This record gives sequence, structure tokens and C-alpha cells, in this order.
Amino acid sequence: MATFTTYAEALEPDHAQMKLYEMGTLTRLPGELLGDILRRTGGVYGVEFPLTPEFRRDIREAAELASDAELREIAERSAVPVSLEHLRHLDPLTRIVLGARLWLTPAESERLGRPRLEMPPDPRTTVLVDGGTAPDVPMGAIAPSGTRPARTLPE
Repeated sequence: MATFTTYAEALEPDHAQMKLYEMGTLTRLPGELLGDILRRTGGVYGVEFPLTPEFRRDIREAAELASDAELREIAERSAVPVSLEHLRHLDPLTRIVLGARLWLTPAESERLGRPRLEMPPDPRTTVLVDGGTAPDVPMGAIAPSGTRPARTLPE
């Protein structure tokens, strides 16, 4: 069953978005300072994360496929709430990345015509965060030296 999630996390040196920035794929330093977010929200540890029309279309298609009323409701929103409560202990100068993900099962991916997760990762949107090399990983991707999974960024 398709699952929609949001996230807010500290930008660490090994974070997938930081790796994309270092590779030159992202041209602007990812995230923003926690203090800037808190100033914008008046000190509230929560924000509204905007959903692009394309992402909302993907959510809507998954909702229709699964007959999921909750996903359908999310697809109708222009933004979704993201809690920052778990970041209260961080220094206001910490860079934070926010986002939303739509996780599809392999069967849903196939029915919706989306790439399956078993396919080689797209180096424009995926960074395997441990470094190392692997002959079957497309050029430009950073391959794992261990078994940590890739972090996939929305297109």
C-alpha cells in the first residue's frame, strides 16, 4: 500500500542532499537554518511544506489505485504540516532539510508506470551515501561500501 511521509532532519555531511551539492548536482546549499525557520514561524516548531502540482498528481494517482481516502485528501492540499518538535535540542544554526515522500510497493510502481526500486539508481536523484565503488552503479552515483540503503530524492 502506498505510504506518504514527511520529514525534517539535520543536514549532516553524509546526507544525500549534501552529497548531491558536493557533486554539483544541487547548485545551492541544501536546507535552511533552524533559527530562520523558527523566526518565520514565530517560534513554532512546525511548518507547512508545499507540494508541487506534479507530486500532488502522483499522490492522487496512487490514491485512486489503492482507493485510499487519506492519500486522496493529501493530494488535494497545496501544503502539508511537518513537525520540527524532534529538533528542539538542536542549535539554531543547524541546517535543516524538509521534504515529503511517496513510497509505492513494487506492484503499485508497475501499475503506475513508475521505475521499480530494484532498478539501478538514477544518479541525478539518488546518492548511495557510503562512498566506495560498484561496477553496476551508473556513472555519477556514489556507491555503498556496506549495506546501507540509498536515500532517494523526489524529482
